[in-house]
Amino acid sequence: MAEERLSYHQVQAMMGASSAHPGGFAATLKLLALLEIPPGLRVLECGCGTGRTACHLARQGARVTAVDRNPVMLAKAQRRGGADGVEVQWVLGDVLTLPFEDSQFDLVLAESLTVFNPIPEVLREYRRVLVPGGQVADLEMAGRPGLPPEARAELLRFYGAPDLPTAEGWREAYAAAGFDPVVLWGPHPIDLREPGRSQARHPDPLDLSDPGVRDDPRVVAVLWENILLMAENRQNLSYLGIIATRPQLSAGQ
Repeated sequence: MAEERLSYHQVQAMMGASSAHPGGFAATLKLLALLEIPPGLRVLECGCGTGRTACHLARQGARVTAVDRNPVMLAKAQRRGGADGVEVQWVLGDVLTLPFEDSQFDLVLAESLTVFNPIPEVLREYRRVLVPGGQVADLEMAGRPGLPPEARAELLRFYGAPDLPTAEGWREAYAAAGFDPVVLWGPHPIDLREPGRSQARHPDPLDLSDPGVRDDPRVVAVLWENILLMAENRQNLSYLGIIATRPQLSAGQ
C-alpha cells in the first residue's frame, strides 16, 4: 500500500513552522516597521500559524486576535502564547468567512496566506472586518511577468494555490476590492539563502515540531520538492509586502 502523500500545508503544520514565508521573520519585521502600531491597536492576524508574529505584536502592546483554520497550528500557537506569557485571543476560523462582526479591527495582518485562497473573496473579508481608515499588511509570493505556463501550473499544484498574481496583479486585486491607496514594498527576489540567514539573525527559541518529523520520509520528500521548485523558479518568483487602506467613509455614508 502506497504511503499517504502529504501536502505542503500539512508538512508546515507538522514542522511547526513559524516563518516559512519568503524572507522569513526578517521580512515580517521590515514590513511591520513600515506601519504605525501604537499600544492598544486592534490587530487581526489571519492564518496565524504557530503564532510567532501574533505574540511579537502582543509584546509590543497591540490587542491581538489571531485566527487559523488548522487546529494543529492553532494548538501550537496557544503553546507559544503560554510560553511567551502574552495575551492573544486565539480563534479557530476560516479566512473566507471570518467569525467577526464588521469594522472590528484597525489592522489586518496576513503572511503567505492570501495567495492560497480565492483572492477576491479573502480581500472582501479583510475589508469587511476593518474599520474605515484601517489597513491590511500582507506579505505574499508573486509571479514575475512571463512566468512560463508549465512552471505556473506546477507551482499552483504543489502549493495548492488558485492563482499567483504578479506584483501589479496584487495591486489591482486590492484596488478592485475597494482599498485605496495600495502601496507595495517590493517586489524582492527569492533568495534560497535567506531563510537560513533570517533564522540566524532572528532565531525562534521555541521548537514546535512534532516528535520525529524530520525523520519522516514523507516530510523530507515534500521539503526537498519545495527547495527544488524554489531553485528552478528563482527567476520566475518574487515576494512583496502590500499595505492597503480601507478608505474613510465619505459624508452621508
